[in-house]
Amino acid sequence: MYDFLNFISFFLRLELFAGFGFYSILYFIIKPFLKKKRNLIEFDKSGLKLVINFGIIWFILWLIITTTFYFSLHGIERQEYSEQLFGKYAIYFWGQALFWFLLTQTYRFNTWSRFLIFRLITSILLVVNFEKIIIMITSIHRDYLPSNWTMDSSYITCYSSSYLILNLILKTITVTLFIAAYHYCRKKLRFTTLYKKT
Repeated sequence: MYDFLNFISFFLRLELFAGFGFYSILYFIIKPFLKKKRNLIEFDKSGLKLVINFGIIWFILWLIITTTFYFSLHGIERQEYSEQLFGKYAIYFWGQALFWFLLTQTYRFNTWSRFLIFRLITSILLVVNFEKIIIMITSIHRDYLPSNWTMDSSYITCYSSSYLILNLILKTITVTLFIAAYHYCRKKLRFTTLYKKT
């Protein structure tokens, strides 16, 4: 159960939240060329609502995973994890999760969700965490001096351009399919509600 919840949590953050940024690029490219933009705008609104809702779901899952992991530990391990949760550096533990949660909720504001640059910033910040930034900086060069920074060849091989492009395409397709399903369900529900009222 713990592994399954962990998988969903990672899938939401690394696939859907990141993919939404690349979907946004497509949306802003296609939008100016369409004469009738209403359907596309409605579709995009569904996408924004989906990300907001998934942000809430992700945060609830993160709390469940954290609690479950805490109670699965015993003795010194639980004490050490408790120190992480409530100790001197607890702000970093809780801060990262709260930061990601609040980022997904920024889409509630029209001024933030209307511009591509803000959407891209949000998507990048949802993928990159403090640990990844440190790993990237330390993997650049063993010397750690900015004047001597060069990328480690193993790091470049792992993230080749063809792999990255394929990954981005798959993320974008996945997000678009999720938005399409959500949009269809919203329309169907709205239609059913209106039909019952009449």
